[in-house]
Amino acid sequence: MRCTVMHRGVPLVAVDLAGGETTLDLAPAALLPGYHRVLAPLFRRVEAAEQNTENLARGWCMTDEARLAAEDRVADGQRAAEELAALEGELELRDLAGALVPTDRVHVTELSLAHPDVVTVFIDLRVSHAPLAAVERPGPRADRGATMPERGAAGAGKDAAAQPSRPAV
Repeated sequence: MRCTVMHRGVPLVAVDLAGGETTLDLAPAALLPGYHRVLAPLFRRVEAAEQNTENLARGWCMTDEARLAAEDRVADGQRAAEELAALEGELELRDLAGALVPTDRVHVTELSLAHPDVVTVFIDLRVSHAPLAAVERPGPRADRGATMPERGAAGAGKDAAAQPSRPAV
């Protein structure tokens, strides 16, 4: 089934869910222009932060200016990672007709820094189409001292209906 990963109506990645496979390694051809506008800049900021974190950890000789710039890139990358996490909750999967494909999670990531335009998409398809799992309700309480009057029984007239109800104890 051909689908599109979307973010707020913007198509990001085209996927083909063949045989129910939900972990897909996608070639650059599957990346749509929305990916390059929305996700790729965030991934580049996170990648720059990782590189600068390594440089700072190695203790390479840097000028104060270079060290401050590296620390700024690390902080910016952390903000980008938080933006990516928030954005993930807004991703949706749509089929070719535009109908929503029920999922519990859609996660797009670049696993290889050597090939940044090759992404992996993890999709948890929802087995049930209900937004929440069904809750099994317990049966009637056994012998709690309260009985339900039968319809048409004596005492179920006006006087019985006018009395306030009391919760069973």
